[in-house]
Amino acid sequence: MKVQWQVKTFADVAEHLPRFIKQIYDTKRLHSALGYLSPSEFETQLAQQAA
Repeated sequence: MKVQWQVKTFADVAEHLPRFIKQIYDTKRLHSALGYLSPSEFETQLAQQAA
């Protein structure tokens, strides 16, 4: 998945960064510290274990 944004200022980056992290990074990026799960998958698994 390739995402392109038109950013011209630091404010543009600051505006788009939280959405990027939540919608793309947290759903795709695997983390070795989380057992090679994405943060979203890890949170889901943790919630299921707590229930």
